[in-house]
Amino acid sequence: MKTFGRVISSNNDNVIVKVIRNSACGKSCEKCGSTCDMSYLISVNNDINAKNGEIVNIELNSNKVLKIAAVFYILPLFLIVLGIISIKIFLPISLSNTNSDLLAIFTGIFLYSICMVLIHKLNKNKNINYKISHRQF
Repeated sequence: MKTFGRVISSNNDNVIVKVIRNSACGKSCEKCGSTCDMSYLISVNNDINAKNGEIVNIELNSNKVLKIAAVFYILPLFLIVLGIISIKIFLPISLSNTNSDLLAIFTGIFLYSICMVLIHKLNKNKNINYKISHRQF
């Protein structure tokens, strides 16, 4: 993933960079209801001695982006499906009635909730390491 942003604060070791979020809809945000003008701040190691106001390139390893996407999207979906299927398979036939569907849904939601708590705890312990470079025009 490559993008660029403006340095808004710097000290010796880190810079705070304001990054404008890229539009997924091609700049017609009125039509899709997206927030194209949203920006976010990231903290980056100042390896290039960037100063306030400079525009810098920001790069993140694509493999890391895919792993993050898998954790946030695929794992919760997998756990929901696993919860529903496990109740349907392992619930004794004598107990299976219309309540088994409800139990399967609640099991999926419960596993999803556990996954979200784990993701939140893991996210606190890991930093995303961005790399910056001077922007070439």
